[in-house]
Amino acid sequence: MLKEQYSNLEERWDLTLQKSEIEKTEETDLIFADILNAYNEINRFYHTADHLVYSFDILDKLFPTLEVDIAPSVEMALWFHDYYYDEKPDGERRSAIKAIKILNELGAYHSGSFKDYLLDRTTYDKNGEVIEKEMPKPSSKFFLNLFDMICRTNHQDSEFVDRPTRILLDVDLAILAADENIYDEYAKNIRKEYSWCLDKDYYEGRKFVLNNFLNRHLFRTKECEDAGFEKRAKGNIRRELVNVNRMLGTNSC
Repeated sequence: MLKEQYSNLEERWDLTLQKSEIEKTEETDLIFADILNAYNEINRFYHTADHLVYSFDILDKLFPTLEVDIAPSVEMALWFHDYYYDEKPDGERRSAIKAIKILNELGAYHSGSFKDYLLDRTTYDKNGEVIEKEMPKPSSKFFLNLFDMICRTNHQDSEFVDRPTRILLDVDLAILAADENIYDEYAKNIRKEYSWCLDKDYYEGRKFVLNNFLNRHLFRTKECEDAGFEKRAKGNIRRELVNVNRMLGTNSC
């Protein structure tokens, strides 16, 4: 990433703080540096700080007049949604906990039982269904659904979500609707992030993911629909599937 892009990201972080009514301090500067370090871990090739730059660029282009009451949640969720990206499961939930923990320390999100919450105070019935979930209480009106928003960036359950979450999910998937050369680079970088995975295992898994994308509606905001994202994304996915099937054919010989 170019040095000026780091500078632009820092300016954007400061703007997010301003929108969130959080004072810029030495502590918030250190939080920004920590976020940047997380996104620039050596095992990342797509989910890097470049992904943040791209995401905020899409957000600004498609949602230039984002409602003042939802902009802080959308932007803060973007900052933290891939804070953890590794081979361990439940990265989205761990990233959400990180976001709430930091906001709690900044005084923008607090709960008297916050430590208990981190240990997961969810109550289940004998079938594993959630009976009761203790949620942290926001001191800022902006972050009511932040934990849920970040968790939903696993893109496994995007039905019946509110507008801030729809915007977040659409921005996160916007790379699927990118120009062909950008999409192809994205696909190569995703493969690099799974370099520990055997070709056959990787391409079988990738085929499942791509078919899942292909068989459902990807974008849920009018802004992305009007920009033609759905059609472009499906075209890119079909192109990648051709290559995936070719690789599976090669590896099955």
